[in-house]
Order: sequence, then structure tokens, then C-alpha cells
Amino acid sequence: MSRSQKTTHHLTVAALLSAVAAVLQFVEFSIPVMPSFIKLDVSDLPALLGTFSLGPVYGVAIQLVKNLLHLPFGSSAGVGELSNFLLGATFAFIAGLIYQHHKSRTGALWARFAELSQIPTGESFDKILLPVERITPEIIETFGERLIGVLPAILWPADEEALEARLAALKETGLREVYGDNIYAIPLTRRRGLTLHGGAGLNILNTEALRHYEEEGLASVTASFELSMRGIKSLGGSIPLGAIVYGRLPLMHFRNCPIRSQLGCAACRARGELTDRRGVKFPVECGEKKYSTLLNSVPLHIADKDLRGLDHCILWFTRESAAECAAVAADYRAGRKSERERTGGLYYRELL
Repeated sequence: MSRSQKTTHHLTVAALLSAVAAVLQFVEFSIPVMPSFIKLDVSDLPALLGTFSLGPVYGVAIQLVKNLLHLPFGSSAGVGELSNFLLGATFAFIAGLIYQHHKSRTGALWARFAELSQIPTGESFDKILLPVERITPEIIETFGERLIGVLPAILWPADEEALEARLAALKETGLREVYGDNIYAIPLTRRRGLTLHGGAGLNILNTEALRHYEEEGLASVTASFELSMRGIKSLGGSIPLGAIVYGRLPLMHFRNCPIRSQLGCAACRARGELTDRRGVKFPVECGEKKYSTLLNSVPLHIADKDLRGLDHCILWFTRESAAECAAVAADYRAGRKSERERTGGLYYRELL
């Protein structure tokens, strides 16, 4: 949805809520054991719905329109409507600000897999992310609207035509959403009419960056894992915002694979590793022999942290088995701390 479409949608919803609030303002209920002049006014409820779903400014606007519509029918020369607006607008605005900064609901659980075989039997993830190279019509039929195709992190000009043709074919068989870590995904998915979810590779570190991608029409974004969790939760914007909460985070991409130059692709079998001088092993993931990615030696695991306020939490599985994926998912559903070697990344170091 583009920014203009989103604005039209918000204005339409606000107008409907304003009309409902204006009607409800004529409905008053006496409160038992209270003096007769004290009435229960339910006309603030639409404004609260608006401030929670659209934002505090819309909540204030709904209160204003409601009282302007009621003004010709009032008997206080506008004093009552002014008082109602001031009290209601203050209430809606403050409630909206508190909700934006302290959302209490837990975000949707998304799982990103490298291979179909990693997906646990009987899984119940809200979204399943798979590389577009691994998606078949049968997979689309199995997972339906929950499936999101992951675009390559790097796309060379010579490969763009082939990728676009594959996306067109997948769309014909039912794929509707894709996930991209690179800005090339924006014009590509726009041409193909696909819904785009922005990945952490887009480097969203502040509200200005988030709003830029919102204007570009992205359906959701994932914040950079170089940003602190407090910083992520304080970002503005109105599109869904998530974070990677599990996985071996990428450290760098290679155009010339260091494993291929040493062992060759046949010996590597897409399971290469680099070992540093201390003997620590870093996995190297193959990107369809077009590029490779160096991953952290230990996975990010923050299941025991407060993840409220995120619209979605992504579990990024690379080399885990289906049983290991299921165990990690169980940790996050239970909010359970892992006993295995892990890292909290930069989320709680307050570097950015």
C-alpha cells in the first residue's frame, strides 16, 4: 500500500469513527447510586479505537469532528462541546502516546528457514520465510498466505532478469509476499505487484529511515540488529515493525567466496566454515554460488527478554535441524532462557 493509499485509508476510518462517536454522543446512561446529572458518555470509545489503531493525532481529530457535529444540537452555546473536546482530546492523545511506547501485546512469530526440511512437523508460525529459489507451487499450496519468499541479499545485474521471471512464475502460482534485505527489491516487487516486507539489511536505525521505506510502500520493516532494543521500540512510523530475535547474524558478504578459493564448491557443499586464530568457527553460507555470507559463531538468543512492543519477531534458522528449530520456537513461546552458548547481540549494549 502506497503512502497516499494509506493516508486515504486512515482518513476514511477516522471519518467513520467520527460519525459513530457523534451518534453515541446523543446516547447517555444514568449511573446507579450516582446523582442524576452524572451520565455515562460512551462517545469517547471510537476516539480511543482511532488513537490505538491510527495514532494519537487521529484520536484528537475524531474528538474534534464529533463535537463539531454535535454543536448545532447542543444547548450550552458551545461551552459543553468545548469542554468535552478538551477533556476527550487530552485523554485520547495521552492514551495513544502511552500505547505507542508501551504496547503490551506480543508480536507475531515469524520463522525464516534456509531449507524446507528444517520446518518442524506441526509448526504454528504466523509467517514462514523461505528463499525464493526453494519455493515450489506445492510449497505455496501448503503454506498459503503465511508464506513469504526471501529475496537474495545481493543481486547482480546479470541475474536480475532471471529473478524477475521466477517471481512472475511464483506469483502465478499464488505467492503474494516477499522479504528483501536490499533496496533493489523495491522497484522489482513494484513491477511485479508483490507485497514487500523490509529486512534488517535495509539498515533502519531511526524514524526518518523507517518513514522513508513506509513512503516507498513497504508492508512492514525489520529494524537493524545494530540498534538497541530500546531504540527499536521508540521508532515512529505507522507500519508494522519487527526484529530478528534468534539466529546467527550476518557479519559480512563476500563476492569472491573464501571457501571456494581454498577448497572449491564440490568439497564445501554449501557448509563451509572459517576458523580464526583462537579456533572459533564461523559458518559461511552460500548464496546460490553468486555470493557468500559470513555468519556469527554463536546464535543470537533473547527468548527471556521483554519483546513486547514488536509487531513481529523473526527466528532466523540457517543450519539448525528441524528438531533444533522446534526447540528454539518452544523457548520463545515460553519466554525461556537458553542454556546453550548464545549472544544478546547489540540489542542491550546501547551502542546506537
